[in-house]
Amino acid sequence: MIWFRNNYILYLQIIMTFSIRKRAVKAEHFANLVAIAYADDILDEHEKSFLSERAQEIGLNTDEVRSMLSNADELKI
Repeated sequence: MIWFRNNYILYLQIIMTFSIRKRAVKAEHFANLVAIAYADDILDEHEKSFLSERAQEIGLNTDEVRSMLSNADELKI
């Protein structure tokens, strides 16, 4: 039973590590989309709508999206 429990804990740690990395990669991809949309120094309503849809698809929360959009001028690809 102890062997199973230790391996199960290790399994959960590995899954959580991959989940965190996967989420970080998705957030980085989204930041790249924001940077591309802001390449002309303007985020119009169509771009904001598109970005909101993509953020929702990948599971970013509103605060993360708001932060990236408000700092779009600082994002680099």
